[in-house]
Amino acid sequence: MHNRTNRTRLRQWLAAKAAAQKPKKGARHTLGAFGEELVAGELASSGFEILARNFEVQGIEIDLFCRKHRRFLMFEVKTARYPACPEENLSLAQKRRLYRARAFLARELRIESSRLELLLAAVRVGRGSVRDICFFRIPWEPRIDVQDPC
Repeated sequence: MHNRTNRTRLRQWLAAKAAAQKPKKGARHTLGAFGEELVAGELASSGFEILARNFEVQGIEIDLFCRKHRRFLMFEVKTARYPACPEENLSLAQKRRLYRARAFLARELRIESSRLELLLAAVRVGRGSVRDICFFRIPWEPRIDVQDPC
């Protein structure tokens, strides 16, 4: 019963977040939406349940949030035209924001942080075709505080 209650709570919370989103426009967003669609399809065909797409958590957008068994995954999707490497477009500031969102979601949804992974999906597209889709764990890089030794 407890597990079913948590699932219902999770779905309600995510549905409320998704309903509050505004659609994006522009060529850059079109390419990004294309990449997100490809990644969502790849994950769904691999047995992952897509719980939410493009929702905000404390002002931080989560591109895809999914689950398989007892494992939850948050995805940041980066899409670029070949020969660019989309994985290089994730800044340290974005990583920090994503980790803040991960911590918030873990608390809010009562998910053990070890079961909530943060991943980057890098999509490279060529002329009318997909070159490749790669998945990377986003490593935690603690804040570097520079202190004057003098």
